[in-house]
Amino acid sequence: MKKLWLICLASMLLAACGNLRMSSNTAAVEVEKHKVGDSVAFSVSREGFGEGKVESVDNSRYNIKYGQSTVTKEESDVYAVPKSGAKPNLKTGDIAVAKMEDGPYWAGFEVTGVNGEVIEVKEFWRGRTANLSPDKFIMVRPVAIAEFQKLKAENEFSAKAKQAKPRPPVGYKPKVGDRVVVEWTTNSWWEGEIASILGTKAKIKWNSFPESEIAFDKIMPYPTPENSTTMPTANSYVLVKTATDPKRWDYAQVIAVNGNSGDVKFATGKTQPIKADEFIALN
Repeated sequence: MKKLWLICLASMLLAACGNLRMSSNTAAVEVEKHKVGDSVAFSVSREGFGEGKVESVDNSRYNIKYGQSTVTKEESDVYAVPKSGAKPNLKTGDIAVAKMEDGPYWAGFEVTGVNGEVIEVKEFWRGRTANLSPDKFIMVRPVAIAEFQKLKAENEFSAKAKQAKPRPPVGYKPKVGDRVVVEWTTNSWWEGEIASILGTKAKIKWNSFPESEIAFDKIMPYPTPENSTTMPTANSYVLVKTATDPKRWDYAQVIAVNGNSGDVKFATGKTQPIKADEFIALN
């Protein structure tokens, strides 16, 4: 019995030591206390952090001067700006925010390599790469890491989907009055109506934008039961009218097909049912 008790005690001590090691590894991103005048960074968008100075402290909330405005943030969303020469323990695969250029902005990055004092990174937002010194980084907490991981997955989904392009039906020629789906800006598709034809372009009348001149190869006929095609195959990519804004068409991946209906998944992970006349195939 005594021997069994000693084994249990040893196991408990080992577990406790393990917890201590875990805490030491995350000490750099524990919630910190800041005072008036401190330079701090905090989330301002999904893509990154802003930098400002603490103006006042109200229990666990900080009022921070950011540009010409004052923002209020919970202390769990506030980080100390590193001093020159700081050396966080960064390794390949880590997610952090980093300052790539002068200014009060810290973008979200993934560490792609560590070579001594040179940290190689790739930005989540625009995909930029850079070689930065360690003191240009702020290690972030699990909630922020999860948001950046989600953003990364969405960007990778969108990049893959946008490699394919929609193609108008053979012989299709837009004409005045046609209801169409149009690439208004790069990879941004919206419903419109053809107001006039101008050579190889059409003037598009939008629901809420000023009229635009768009080349024919960026104009797709609006799907209807009369011009619908066969259902796409599973895992292929399509353009689909969104439930949140019926004038906007987003990139989606087909996840299931059942006869003349199916389901698609968007970059955000949300799913939506579709029918044979509710998508535009991408090739």
